[in-house]
Amino acid sequence: MGRSHFELLFNQLACQLEDKKTSAPFATNFEMDRLSELANLIAMSSLKEADFEKCERYLKRADRYSRHSMHMLLATHNNWSCYYKKAGNSNMALAHINKAIKLAKQVEQSAKEQNKHTRVKLLGDCYLNLCVVLSTFGEHSEALRYVDMAISRFEGDLEEILHNR
Repeated sequence: MGRSHFELLFNQLACQLEDKKTSAPFATNFEMDRLSELANLIAMSSLKEADFEKCERYLKRADRYSRHSMHMLLATHNNWSCYYKKAGNSNMALAHINKAIKLAKQVEQSAKEQNKHTRVKLLGDCYLNLCVVLSTFGEHSEALRYVDMAISRFEGDLEEILHNR
């Protein structure tokens, strides 16, 4: 199986970052974000193809590159949840989705304390993932509650998009 365009791009950026580390002791947040986004993209693409080994490898890379950013870290935890859910490990899926939701709420609370309005767009996705995981435990009433929360988030996101046009 050949490497995808995204894998080649990821490896190229990662190599450039390693080369840069010899001359500068740190990477910019922008560089780390791009690597985290690419690693998450490749991981989820691999998961769709049921390539669990590759998915896990890239999620570990996403983890490493997302540690500086709560937004990137919550996306990575959300994706770990998807991985574990598909791998049949509902307990780990639940742990990761709860971490993602906690991070999303921290981001929003921190912004609120700074008088900024920040909606975490991924929170609706997290609620949907939590719904699926809760259903695997037979907790359908609780899962339905999170479906309602996800719908509410998506409606708010849509209103925000329409308002900003």
